[in-house]
Amino acid sequence: MTSLCRSGITLFLAIQLAFVSSTKSPEPRFLETIELGVGHKDPKPRFLKTIELGVGPKDADGFRDEMKIFNIDYTGSEDMMSNAAFVVTQKWREVDLVVIGVAELGFDPHKDVDFKKVFAKARKIGLELCPPDVAPQLQLQYPEQPIGEQVVIGMTPITDSDNNLGLFLVGRLQAGFFLESYVEDGLWLSSYVGGKNDLALFPDQQLVFVRPRK
Repeated sequence: MTSLCRSGITLFLAIQLAFVSSTKSPEPRFLETIELGVGHKDPKPRFLKTIELGVGPKDADGFRDEMKIFNIDYTGSEDMMSNAAFVVTQKWREVDLVVIGVAELGFDPHKDVDFKKVFAKARKIGLELCPPDVAPQLQLQYPEQPIGEQVVIGMTPITDSDNNLGLFLVGRLQAGFFLESYVEDGLWLSSYVGGKNDLALFPDQQLVFVRPRK
């Protein structure tokens, strides 16, 4: 699995919502479609988690080794982690992560939106883009992630081996198939890939940003 196509993600969401609703597992927090409409003027990011950067792995290989230990499937993110643009934070610091949906930022809930417009709106309300290593660090430091949740990391895109723009995607499944990749324990780190010059985000996609500390 090197990328996630729209039909694959749509199928995944449908399967996961059906599965979660039939079990007693915690409800996924961020999967529902948000019908706020254009011009929503008071976007409220939700606090996700405070994580540490600059701890543990110091490069991509270190993250691969660490994720193997915890049975995290990272095959879908291999291309991006192999890119020189995947820079790992070396100095320790904490970052407060928040989640907000594309439609919640005021975009049409029925249309895909170019990532540049979405990120510009996130900056306008005081959020910052994540360093790329937020993705594997979040996955390693977020064992309580609800089943069925998937979040895209708001970051400067990194190209894959086909020079397509990509963002990291962090999610959790229960044992089962996901786009031809079998996920044994349910935790995975993948990529959300667009074209060579564009990357559109779904209106119900949930994005992770850094909330600066005052």
